[in-house]
Amino acid sequence: NCYSGRGALQIEGKDPVPGHKLLKECQEECMADASCDAIVMHDTEDGLQDNCWLRSDVAIDACEIHEGFDLWLSPAYTAKRYAYRPHAWTSHHSTNCFPGHGATHIAGQAALSGHNLLFQCESACLDEPSCEGIVWHDTKDG
Repeated sequence: NCYSGRGALQIEGKDPVPGHKLLKECQEECMADASCDAIVMHDTEDGLQDNCWLRSDVAIDACEIHEGFDLWLSPAYTAKRYAYRPHAWTSHHSTNCFPGHGATHIAGQAALSGHNLLFQCESACLDEPSCEGIVWHDTKDG
């Protein structure tokens, strides 16, 4: 979860975006605002409460890890702290691909060593020309 004082700035009038939004609707709100770097979505579990917040000046390492809040970076996002490149990732929740089940390992890249943040795995994939996707599991154990 990113907000003022925790890795991002809120965008006035869009903190939150009024109404309960689908992910695509929240992403469209961000794309329509030139200052928007990312969105934060929250599963309110009721389909009624505000659940979409727009963010600018995102520094992921300063954001808060908070169950139920998901950060989505805009494809146009470029960070001052990281070597992010414009790209568009599509998340497929609860889907695991591995040899014999929709994917093959890249030689020497079956798993990155250590605990990696999502953007680190994405960056490693972008650096490998044969990489078409990643499987990432947040163990929440640091």
